Amino acid sequence: MASIPKIEHKMSLQNPFKTPEDVVDWVLAYGRNPEVVKLIPAIKTLDELDLQISAFVAKILNEYPQMLNGCLKELNVEGISHDKSKGILEAVWLSELDNRTETLQSISKNGKTKWIKKVALRLLSKKPIDPYKGIELDDSTPKKLDILWGHYFYSNKSTPVEKIVEVASLLFKKIDEEGKKAIEKAGSKDKSDVPTILVFLGKSNNLSHNKSIDMFKRFCVVDDNLYKIVLENLGSQIKKSPSAQNFFRNLCKERQFKLLLEKKKTQTTKS
Repeated sequence: MASIPKIEHKMSLQNPFKTPEDVVDWVLAYGRNPEVVKLIPAIKTLDELDLQISAFVAKILNEYPQMLNGCLKELNVEGISHDKSKGILEAVWLSELDNRTETLQSISKNGKTKWIKKVALRLLSKKPIDPYKGIELDDSTPKKLDILWGHYFYSNKSTPVEKIVEVASLLFKKIDEEGKKAIEKAGSKDKSDVPTILVFLGKSNNLSHNKSIDMFKRFCVVDDNLYKIVLENLGSQIKKSPSAQNFFRNLCKERQFKLLLEKKKTQTTKS
């Protein structure tokens, strides 16, 4: 069990986050600067916890199990949203805490609301998702990707990203196949029915997969470490996959735009 760094007196008196966006910035930077003392204020600030954040919180709880009670106290806050209470419970469910099952059993019987009891009971009936097992594209893929993103935010290490890249490779292959079939179906005379899937990556028939890849690109734009890992693992596919080429073409444009904005901001600050 890791010891929690001492909390500054000022932080103990006020929430360091003004908006949910501030919490997102903290999550994205956590792997490089793990300010664990901000976990409970972060949960207080958020209106909801999606699966990415739940997986991220679960990893923190594995390292700092003493923070579990602080998280669970939020379940007793009057008017807590369904999405937030579900997210906190999913963090417990995804954790490797010794008392994980006992905690969920207790909440399923003594939770503040019927909804919270119902969610805890449902999670008890399910096995936690292992995002590192299997890479086939199915209904569980988006959830696995969300969990992997949570693990990356926590650790800033390449292992979860390498698994995400495996899934991305399958998606690129599938998109290429769908696009090829659409072109063949449209024929040489009329290509008006050809989906924009080959023009702009992200218009997959599976909207959940589409969301995951869009997120993949967005994080690559702002995270240099992630961009490097992705290039190392997807380099060979870029040469032969039209959809992968489109993905990186758009990604490079957005990264260049980001760098240009940062340069202008630096120049403005100096002047």
